[in-house]
Amino acid sequence: MFRPLRDLERRSVPALILLCLGLLIAIGLVDYLTGVNYGFLLHKPEAASILDYLSDTRWLYIMGLEGLALLFFALLYVPFLIVDFFRSLRS
Repeated sequence: MFRPLRDLERRSVPALILLCLGLLIAIGLVDYLTGVNYGFLLHKPEAASILDYLSDTRWLYIMGLEGLALLFFALLYVPFLIVDFFRSLRS
């Protein structure tokens, strides 16, 4: 049976999401206090980028950033998913 997430614990993904949100809050606070735009949390970069397609509303912009991160992580996982699938066919 093909189960690509068999090695992950049920709590590991939600724990990672909570950790990332905690880091987002901490980095956002440091950005606000120092005026630095680390991770483009305060505003979009001045140069044209893919972030220009996100909302101008700050919280929707941050949610869009999270969606982009999820998309990129999913794309990075695809090769491992393919390998797991072919390994399951062999056994």
